Amino acid sequence: VSRGLGDVYKRQAFEYNEVNVRGSGQIEGRYRRLVRMAVKNTAKVIIGGKIITLGGYESEEYFQKVASYINKKMDELSAMPGYSRQPMETKHTLISLNITDDYFKAKKQAEVFEQDLQQKDQEMYDLKHELISLRMQIEEAQKHEQEALEQKSLLEGKNKELEKQIDELLK
Repeated sequence: VSRGLGDVYKRQAFEYNEVNVRGSGQIEGRYRRLVRMAVKNTAKVIIGGKIITLGGYESEEYFQKVASYINKKMDELSAMPGYSRQPMETKHTLISLNITDDYFKAKKQAEVFEQDLQQKDQEMYDLKHELISLRMQIEEAQKHEQEALEQKSLLEGKNKELEKQIDELLK
């Protein structure tokens, strides 16, 4: 369960080159985690009762998690009737099939989540634009309301002047 230098590692190594180091040799800020990830790790794990050394760019905790998952799968299959009588090659094939099945189910679920996330992002984008449009309509309506109030006030003033003129003419 180790992997080589992928694009992620290359990007992390590039960012590592731009890390600021304090006088004490401590790495500053958010790059500290990236530098740790760029170091190849090894860890001894127990899989199927055997001690195995895993190596790669993941943490020891991750290696233990992988080993635990494999052991869980082995235990699940061992609990099935007839499994113990199968040849070792068949057992390995069944474990591989089960892990691959879990992988494809998780991958499909991740795709569903990604599609759902994209849909929700689009809905949020649409709602934000609708909100902006509504705010602009409100501002326009408020502007028209203010203009109407000013027009009303002006007309009321003219009405009072005309009433005064009528009163004076009637006298």
